[in-house]
Amino acid sequence: MSDPALPQGVLPNTISLVFGHPDASTLPADDLRAAAEAVLRSHPARAGLAYGAEQGTPALIDYLVHKLNREEGLGLAQLRRVYRARCEATLHALERHMPAGVTWTHPRGGFFIWITLPEGMSVNLLRQAARAQGVLFVPGTGFFANGGGERNLRLAFSFAPPDEIEHGVAILAQAIRGMAAQS
Repeated sequence: MSDPALPQGVLPNTISLVFGHPDASTLPADDLRAAAEAVLRSHPARAGLAYGAEQGTPALIDYLVHKLNREEGLGLAQLRRVYRARCEATLHALERHMPAGVTWTHPRGGFFIWITLPEGMSVNLLRQAARAQGVLFVPGTGFFANGGGERNLRLAFSFAPPDEIEHGVAILAQAIRGMAAQS
């Protein structure tokens, strides 16, 4: 389904399609900016989807969100409500699905929840198993300057709507159970 307010070829459900388009590197910067602004104006709550579940938003999207908020009142209060609801959905899904021994943070803001796996479990093996099922996260190993993080993962709640969060957390929990059963 197309949106008449968007440039041709830009779908309203995710701005990442603008930057992930196979021909995006050949588009002039002004065209990319125009397409991104059109998506952000039409669907401001999707701004967090710009770069993907494993990374942060690129500088262009950060700039555009700031610009549109300043110039047009994008609605940071609206975005905060969206992210708060997604955080709460993630926390509730973790409570419902995670096996004993898995712990997590309870953030009061931000875009991520830190999860700690039980002793003896490898975040890298879990990442492979989860990725095979379509669930993405960032291993904690990249966030420890002096080594560590082998049992930690950063789970983004800003990327997906609550129904997808519920499904993704259930898959992640099942992958953890599967790994525990093999050890």
